Amino acid sequence: RNIKIYGNGGRMLPLLNATPYPADLEENAVRFVGEEDGDFDSGDYILLYAEGVDNWNEESGTHNNLYASRSYYYVTSGSGPGKRIQQQLQPASAPTLNVSTFDEYQYHEQDLVNIARVGRKWLGEQFNINNEQEFDFEVPDIDTSVPVKITVSAAANSLGNTSMAVTANAAAIG
Repeated sequence: RNIKIYGNGGRMLPLLNATPYPADLEENAVRFVGEEDGDFDSGDYILLYAEGVDNWNEESGTHNNLYASRSYYYVTSGSGPGKRIQQQLQPASAPTLNVSTFDEYQYHEQDLVNIARVGRKWLGEQFNINNEQEFDFEVPDIDTSVPVKITVSAAANSLGNTSMAVTANAAAIG
């Protein structure tokens, strides 16, 4: 009952030092299955929400954490009961909203090239030798009646003029 898990997840530190951010690790609420008997044995396990490092960061404009490739959580015991996820009551009435469509969000982002070899801005695949590349996204049960939004971020470094064309399903889109 005294097992505790501490960690702040993999979210990126703010760029400005003045931006509020936890000074210490926060205790995470966990669901401990099997703690009722007071022993941690082979049938017991712990469930928690653990945030990874690949999350959209508005401030840096990237999914990739600029400072870390792993997030860490620390397990300890003692000094009183740990924080637990509280049970919620299941709704007793019939649902008032049935969801049949939702927004799908996929991205392809790799930090492979720093075009100026300075700063925080990294880019993905190069189009110098292989000037054509394909990135496949699978969207099951797509609703074709709704427009799709595609965003491409690119940069060029060349002595001559450069251009880029983007196509989806063999149709030029930009």
